Parts: sequence; structure tokens; C-alpha cells
Amino acid sequence: MDRARFLRVKDLFRRALPLDARARSELLEAECDADVTLRAEVQELLAHAAAAEHDFLHGDPRPPPCSTPPPGVEIEGFRVLEPLASGGSGVVYRAEQLAPRREVAIKILRMDALTSGAATRFAREAEVLGSLRHPGIAAVYGAGVARSGSLDLPWIAMELVRGIPLNEYAAARRHAPRVLLELFTAVCAAVEHAHLRGVVHRDLKPSNVLVEDDGRPRVLDFGVARIVGQDVGEARTHTGALIGTLAYMAPEQARGERDAIDVRSDVYALGVVLFEMLTGKLPVDVDRGDVLEAVRAVCEDDPERLSRARPGLPRDLDAVVARALEKQRGQRYPDVGALARDVGNVLANRPVDARRSTVIDQARRFVRRNRVLALSAAAVIAALGAGLVVALLALRTAREERGRTAETLDYLARRMTSLGPRLGFGEEQRPELEEVAARVERQLELDPRSRPLRSALAQTLYDLASLDQARGDLASLRARAERALALRAGLVRESPLDIESRCRSSDLCAKLGEAARDSGDLAGRDAWFARALSIDEALVREHPDDAELVEDLGWSLARVGQAAAERGDLDEAERLLLRRIADAERIGSRDSHNPRLVYNLSHALYFYSGLLEKRGRPAESVPHVLEAVQLARKLCDLEPERRDFVVWRTAACRGAASILHQTGRVTEAQALALEALEAATNAAAYEPGRPLHLDLVRTVVRELLSFEGPSAQALRARARSTLEQAASVAALRGAPEAAARLRAESRELSADLDAR
Repeated sequence: MDRARFLRVKDLFRRALPLDARARSELLEAECDADVTLRAEVQELLAHAAAAEHDFLHGDPRPPPCSTPPPGVEIEGFRVLEPLASGGSGVVYRAEQLAPRREVAIKILRMDALTSGAATRFAREAEVLGSLRHPGIAAVYGAGVARSGSLDLPWIAMELVRGIPLNEYAAARRHAPRVLLELFTAVCAAVEHAHLRGVVHRDLKPSNVLVEDDGRPRVLDFGVARIVGQDVGEARTHTGALIGTLAYMAPEQARGERDAIDVRSDVYALGVVLFEMLTGKLPVDVDRGDVLEAVRAVCEDDPERLSRARPGLPRDLDAVVARALEKQRGQRYPDVGALARDVGNVLANRPVDARRSTVIDQARRFVRRNRVLALSAAAVIAALGAGLVVALLALRTAREERGRTAETLDYLARRMTSLGPRLGFGEEQRPELEEVAARVERQLELDPRSRPLRSALAQTLYDLASLDQARGDLASLRARAERALALRAGLVRESPLDIESRCRSSDLCAKLGEAARDSGDLAGRDAWFARALSIDEALVREHPDDAELVEDLGWSLARVGQAAAERGDLDEAERLLLRRIADAERIGSRDSHNPRLVYNLSHALYFYSGLLEKRGRPAESVPHVLEAVQLARKLCDLEPERRDFVVWRTAACRGAASILHQTGRVTEAQALALEALEAATNAAAYEPGRPLHLDLVRTVVRELLSFEGPSAQALRARARSTLEQAASVAALRGAPEAAARLRAESRELSADLDAR
């Protein structure tokens, strides 16, 4: 909206605001005439003014008094005890969850705020919080709708956080800026966790951060968060919807530019929060008694410099805050991690990456404030400063290019490493993964402290190590995994609350244990597996209700249990595997369509059935292995493109066929064996570079050769046809060795058919 248009909207808004509905309509009819867009813009601002909560400008809520739950409201599984806090749309109660028994916080939508938009934000808050797991973010335990007479009131049950708002905590410690800066970096870690999972908070402010007694901050209220890439159902209008608290809004958010809001909008909000923590006031004055004037100030007025608001703080900190509060989002930090790292640089007396205001930046701001004077002096300034301007422009271009390169590589690395868990990397992706690793390493030479880059490199090395393992290159596997583990250890040392790096450290220990096992080093296997188990058990002790951490622990239990079985300690193996099944069933019941949890339970049941078979109890193992097969099929239905799920279905079907064959259920065993062969040959044909797939084919073929009965010949003939078709596909894909091995298996089946 240009300046003239803005002033026109502002004038009409001011004139219409004190009028009643009829008088407003008459005014707009007379003033807007045929300009439908102008009328809509003014009407929407009037609607915002009517609906805005008291804390819209300041983030200093004065909520309605807390109340008891609406009459007749009951939430199954919970007992509501007392109100804790109240906001414009919801009331938070202390409650007791009956099973498991624990204190929780339950947020219930207020009856007087029951609108479709509020209900949508409530549902989105539950969705967003349920996708996050971080010690700085309250965990969600459940969500639903409670009945109150004829009304449906949404509710969310979450972790009960006891603490004081960040602004109150900071006010008592403003004399200790180091303490506040360390606290701020912890807040950033929680927000960055959300960003890495595609969630932008959009309403970061001190009242949405509670500090617990131990000094740990907890970020709350994701009710207006946006999941990047999803349509969250917000109305799109000419002026845009003002969602959040204006004092902490980035300019693009205050202008209602929904598509422009990204992680850098949260960077701006955190810049305001940091300024307020250190000074007790806001960098831009929005207390003007007029929403339009406040919006204009956020979008146009330069924020107060930190060094002026509180002299005596490090000059580099002034540059850090200024960069976070840049009006143009492209000039801010590219992400919250970069902001937190620069705050860490200030604490460590290292140079900061924040670009100080150059002469050009200062001139641009001066021109904006003093247009007439600037125009009259422009020629003189140009003549005197031409050489300096060229030099400064070149320097700024180089720095901006470096920033763009880092940002691009961060995105590329995250994007590539996110594909592995979704699709399962194959050998054909090795060149791309190696290229990502090389590019990230080159960028790390320029920015060695970058946490996203180090994390991305560690994950890429892990994925490459997995490919090394699949083709039997144990030396390369060890080298990559050990380097990745060292990177993760460094990240954890710097931030002990980095759950992601701790989890991935466990994965790397397990990978090194598998390498030791495959090379015959059983002592090394047991040591690495025990180290992985120790990490996972510590994480679950800290976060007992985190399903994904419990799942990770299950894999460690399985590895240690299998090692115990291989040593002959079958009682210990059974104890560990039964513990894993119990955990897998418990977390799987919460989300029966979560592929990770489905896979976890399928794997747990399958290996327990194998242990029962090893103990001479094949009949007891049948129901477990058949359920494992059903879950493996479900996995392939949920995510049909994942290679590792296809391989798992092959293994589960083959194992079930073997057990059923032993127990005399030959027909069922034959059908499962053929299903396994078709899955294995399909995987081998389309990813012929992985020996694992060809080994599965050979194993299943041997299983088929052992079958007897009237249908055995037809079954082998169908198997031969499947192998020949797979060999043709492998040859077309440029894998003659794999094609030759598949044809050799087919000839062996043919010879067996001829002999019979």
C-alpha cells in the first residue's frame, strides 16, 4: 500500500471508529463510493479493532479473571482441579491425569471465544505441539473436544510448566546481562527446534516464555504458529490478518503479508525480546493509542539502538540486536541458530557475524527521515564519497554472497538429509550425498561454528556410512561414523539440551557396533551397543512420555538382546525383548498410523518370534510373526516408496514362511514365501547395487526349494518367472552383475524343476 493510500485508509478508519454501525455504513458509502477495495480495507481494520485483545499492541495481557470450568464439562481421563491462567481465548487449569497418574495443564477454549477461527487455532496448537519434542517446549499429552450443554469446547492436555514469565525473570536479573544472554540462547534453542521441523511460532513475546525454578525457559502458546508449506486455513484479504502481538511483530507480519512470514519473522521477535530483557523497554514505541500509527511505526521507524537504551553493554551486542531488528527480512539473521551463535560469540568474546551499519545503511536511514535535506546534498555526497561507496558496496556484496551461500547450503543439506528417513537412500544417491558432504565441508571452512552445517554434515556422513554398510565396506563405514560421532559430541558439549544430536549419537554408536559385529569383533560390538543403550535410557529417563525416544530405546534393547542371544544368554535376551514389546505396544497405541511406531512394533514382534523359535517353541512364535507381517504390509501401504520398508516386508514374510513351514502350515508358508520373493526381486532389480537385496533373493529361493506337496512345482515355476523378469530389469538399469546373479538363481530353479 503506497503512502497516499495508507493515509486515506487511516483517515477513514479514525473517522469511522467512534461511530455506531449505521453511521459507519453511511460514512463509508459516501466516502468510498465505487472503491470497493478501499471500503473492504477500512472495514477489516474496524473489525480488527473490535476483536483485538488488550495485549495486541503491548504483549502485556490483562486477561479476564480465571474461572472454574464451564458447568457440566468433563474430560475423560482427567480431573480438573483449579484455574491457573486465563487469556482472551482460553483458560488453563491444573488437572490430574488418571492414567498414567500425573499433574498436567489443560487448556480449554473459553465459551465466549468459541468461533471457528479460535477453534482452528486451538486444533493447530495441538497439532504443532504434538510434532515437537524439546526440553524447552511443553509436551502435549492429549487433545479433544469436551461437551458443555450444546457446545463443543476444544481442549489440550500438556505438560504442567511452573515458572514465571520471562520479562519478570529478566527484570530481577537485569544487573547480570551474562545470565540473561545465556537464558536467551536457551530460548533460541527451543525456537530453532520448532523451525527445523517447519514450525514458525509467530507470537514470540516474554509472556509466552516461562522460566522454571531451575532457570530453564519453556516456550509456550503455539496457537497461532504456522506449519511451513501447509494451508492453515487463514483468510486471505486485501490488508491481511494481523495475528500475534504488534510490539513483537516483524514489519512483514504487521503488514499482513502472510506469505512473507518465515523463520526470520521469529528472528525479529526474538530481537525485540532480547532488547526488552536487557533494557526493560521496547525498541519501537507502539504506545500511540492508534493501531494504524503503531503499525506504521513497526514498519517504518528505526528501532532504538541498544547502546543508547543501555550504555555499557558490549558494542558487538548492539550490532547483534540491530541485525535481528532489521526492517528488511533479507538483512536479518537467516535463522534463529545464527542469532544464538552470535550471542554466544559475544559471551565468548569472539568476533560476531552481525554486519554493523555501514555508511550506506546510515545514509539510507537519514534519507528516509530527511528527504529534502538529503536531496539538496546528494551531489556533494556523491562526489566526495564515490570511491568509498564502491568499496563499501563490494564489501557488502561479498558478505551478502557469503550469507546467501551459507543459507543455501544449510537448506540443501537439511533437504537432502531429510530424504533419507522418508525414502531410504540407495546406492544411486551416493554421488549426491558425497557432493552435499563436500560442499558443506567447504562452507564449514568459512563458518566452522555453524551448528546447522555441522549437524547436516554429521547426518550426511551417517547416511553414507549406511550405504558403505550395505555394500560391505566396513573400513569406510567406521571412518565416516567416527567422524560423525565426533561432530555430534561437539554439538552436545556446546548444548547439552540438543536432543537431536544425542539421539543421533546413539544411532552412530549402534552403527559402529554393527561394524564391529560384522568384522567379528564381538567385544567391540557389545561395547558400542551398550554405549548406545546408555544414551537412549538417559533420554527416556529425562523424557518418559516421548514416544520417539522410547522407540529409539527399543532398538537399543533389541540390539543388546540379540547380542545376548548370540552369546547363549537366552533368558536375558527374552527379558529385554519383552520389555521392548511392552514399550512398543504402549507408544504404538497412541498413533497407529505413525510409520516409525508401526515399524518398531513389527520389528519387536518379529525378533521375539525368532527367539521363541530358537528356544524350541515355534508354535508360540506363530501369532507374533504373523502380526509382524501384517504390520510390515501396513508400513508399505503407509509409505510405499520407502525402500527399507520393502526390505523389511521381505524379511518378515520370509521369516514367517519358515516358521509356518516348521509347524505344518505349508500352504500359508508357500504364499508368504512367494510374497517375499516378489518383494525381494523387485528391490534387487530396481536397486541392484545393494548386496543385501540379492542375498534376500537367494535366501527366499532356498526357502522355496525346501517346499514339498502338489503345488510346489507351480510355485517354483512362478518363482523362476519372477527372477527372470527381475534380471531383465536389472540389465536395463545397467547392472549386468546383478542381472547375472538373478539369472543364475533362475537357472538353479529350472534345474530343480527338470530334476523333479
